[in-house]
Amino acid sequence: MAPDSSNLYTNGSQGNGGTSDRYEIPDVLLFDPKHRKIKVLTIGAGVSGIMMAYKIQKQCENVEHVIYEKNDDIGGTWLENRYPGCACDVPSHAYTFNFALNPEWSRYNSHSEEIWRYLDKVCEVFDFRKFMTFKTEVIGCYWDEDVGQWTVKLRTKGNRPGEYKEFEEKCDILLHGTGILNNYKWPDVEGLHSFKGKVIHTANWPKDYQEEQWKNESVAIIGSGSSSVQTLPTMQPYVKHIDTFVRTPIWFVPVAGNGGDGLIYTEDEKQEFRRNIPAMLKYTKKLETMINGDWNMFFKDSEVQKKAQELLGARMTEMIKDERLLKGYTPKFGVGCRRITPGDPYMRAIQQPNVDVQFAHVVKITEDSVVDSNGNSFKPDTIICATGFDVSYRPRFPVVGRNGVDLRDKWKVRPESYLGLSVPDIPNFITFIGPTFPVENGSVMGPLTQVGNYAVKMIKKMQTEFIHSFEPKQDVTDAFNEHTQELLKQTVWTDDCRAWYRDNETGRVKAVYPGSSLHYYRLTENPRYEDYNFKYQNKHNQWAFLGRGFTSENFIEGADNCPWHSEEFIDPKWLPVIESGELKYDNGNASSSDSLKHREARIRVANAGVLELEHLMEESAISDEQFDTIMNALPVETPLSGAGASRAVAGPAATPSSASSPTNAMARLNVNDQQQFRAVEPTPVAQASAPQEPAEIGRARALYRYADSNPNDCQLEPGDIISVYEHMNADWWMGKNTRTGKVGIFPRNYVDPVSAPPPGPPGGFDGGAPPPAYYDPKFNNGGYPGQPQYQQQQQLYGQQQPPPSGPSDPYNSSAPPMAMANPPAADQQQQPGGSKVGEYGKKFGKKLGNAAIFGAGATLGADVVNSIF
Repeated sequence: MAPDSSNLYTNGSQGNGGTSDRYEIPDVLLFDPKHRKIKVLTIGAGVSGIMMAYKIQKQCENVEHVIYEKNDDIGGTWLENRYPGCACDVPSHAYTFNFALNPEWSRYNSHSEEIWRYLDKVCEVFDFRKFMTFKTEVIGCYWDEDVGQWTVKLRTKGNRPGEYKEFEEKCDILLHGTGILNNYKWPDVEGLHSFKGKVIHTANWPKDYQEEQWKNESVAIIGSGSSSVQTLPTMQPYVKHIDTFVRTPIWFVPVAGNGGDGLIYTEDEKQEFRRNIPAMLKYTKKLETMINGDWNMFFKDSEVQKKAQELLGARMTEMIKDERLLKGYTPKFGVGCRRITPGDPYMRAIQQPNVDVQFAHVVKITEDSVVDSNGNSFKPDTIICATGFDVSYRPRFPVVGRNGVDLRDKWKVRPESYLGLSVPDIPNFITFIGPTFPVENGSVMGPLTQVGNYAVKMIKKMQTEFIHSFEPKQDVTDAFNEHTQELLKQTVWTDDCRAWYRDNETGRVKAVYPGSSLHYYRLTENPRYEDYNFKYQNKHNQWAFLGRGFTSENFIEGADNCPWHSEEFIDPKWLPVIESGELKYDNGNASSSDSLKHREARIRVANAGVLELEHLMEESAISDEQFDTIMNALPVETPLSGAGASRAVAGPAATPSSASSPTNAMARLNVNDQQQFRAVEPTPVAQASAPQEPAEIGRARALYRYADSNPNDCQLEPGDIISVYEHMNADWWMGKNTRTGKVGIFPRNYVDPVSAPPPGPPGGFDGGAPPPAYYDPKFNNGGYPGQPQYQQQQQLYGQQQPPPSGPSDPYNSSAPPMAMANPPAADQQQQPGGSKVGEYGKKFGKKLGNAAIFGAGATLGADVVNSIF
């Protein structure tokens, strides 16, 4: 019966131990998520929110997941950013979820609308929108220490303009997936909104301002970042004039294909990706490898950095023929200090007659003019602000953690985090692309995916260990950030450039992780729980989640109760040893050449002792009764042949190996050997005049193929019926294959008895020695139950199991003791000319059984003889 989960918390309280001072053990299963339901709230339905919808749905159990999105639909930045030419500067095939590759990308760098369609399809296929609520923005998050939950205040849009409704949600874990590039920023310019014409931000591009509207206009573009580099060449062929204001130079990188505009995938290439997923995966990994191989370039004065400046400088010199433009755009800082931008179309566009580049910043805007820092005035029809986003990392709403700490205040002066994903004083909180996340260190999707994996692990740990709260330690976080800042001093990010990676007033780098994307991926592969402070729901004892010592496998029929044994753990280097049989054992003695010699020597000593006894009896030195007394003192059975009681034959073993074949040992041994260790020539035992067919003691059906080449072995094929003549020991039987007529020995665990097994010990195990662990008292005849269920499954997934290859099955100890099947005439009749020695020689053979012949117990027998003498 499964434990009762109603007593999850000590004394029935919500994990705080109630009012009692006594610790009580809850009735729970170890690491079973059914005992505690967790609620996770994700802010944002962009790339991070969609990824978490997949991971929680796929990997978590008993978790309620809700996602709130301020926009009308999914997509985040790819829904919001629809300015002309908007595209991802990461290769399309590297900007995909690893669970949903896309063969349909149209070009090397896809535009925002195509990326949104991809995200939309992912949400449709996996039904993610059921977790999402749109048109609802978070207006505040507040930590409740008493219950260990967040109270999230939300506001949803009504049906009429300006109509809103506010409500609250509680959650155990808060995932902050708003991203860093979602809160666009207007330039800090005097009189910006006094302009009488259109003022547009690229991140909020109006749907009614397209090519038809901007045609023949004069446009001013403020900014020289990625959005400006993409917008200008898209508009240039259609507008009357563009004045663009550039404050910071740019390193432009070429893009292969289509004259620098980027590779366009052909239908044949897409078809190849559709039908050959490994080829698509290989191509994706090739792109990722190329991106992730740039880390060494970011170190100042490295050879790779010098080579990059040389190559990009040469490319810009080739593309920009105007000396003023070339000088103005060529940076004096290292490649990578500012985001590297694909720029062939831009470099061509700025040299067109309808474009003027002003290497100045805008200082003032009037009703009809733009004034730059050089005192020049321009009269555009439309002002386009390509000025990026608020990259301070500060949330747009209160996030108030322990002791009233507001994340907005904590990050106002110095945004710092633990590994870019969690923050001291902000419990049960994980952020995506936080401070010190690898935004410029290579591929972003790999690290982002790993943060998702990390979040799932923290969710599971909190759920199954009944954790009240977790947060990174402040000293550990400080040490990590100290290391980060020290390392980044060696990189180009501390050069003198204006970039969102750094605080442009203090020069402190805030956004870059101190390693490659792969380095981050490896570091966060497994949470360093020692870096966290954990508080448990049970105030009395943090180990309450151990319950009463049970796991779920204890109550699931057919569950794996031995996970430490699996085919995946077998080292391929060990397979030749298994297949060669070089470690065969016979009764605990290795059958290697050295061990075999040692074993044979012991057997010969034992046989010599018996011959001496026979000689003494014949010479009347000891009487027949004394001989019997000595022989009776020898062990009747050995550990190999099992207990004395006759037991039911166990069912077929699941994976044991055959024991070493006794044939060779039998061939070498003879109590009447005339060449070795013979003290007195005994009287030979007369043989029967004609061989007789051994008596059949049972029948068995072959489970596996047995094809040993030894002539004394009985070869088997699955399904063969064997007439069993002798149970030689627990591992080997002898009989005749009714299909081939061949008589020989075969491994007992290769067959399944088909005749009724002998009964168990009378009265069961009511007294005397305790029953074995697998004895079941409901078998009132005192016998053994069948094999455990997991050992009876000889076939899995409709395929026959391979022959046994592991160690001997311990359940074979339930095989009956040796049943000599000699006919009565051969066993009891004294042939003419026979002697007492021959009779007692047989008695010795019968009592000690074949185990004595094989050597099991030979040492013990010789010791008894020696002690008597």
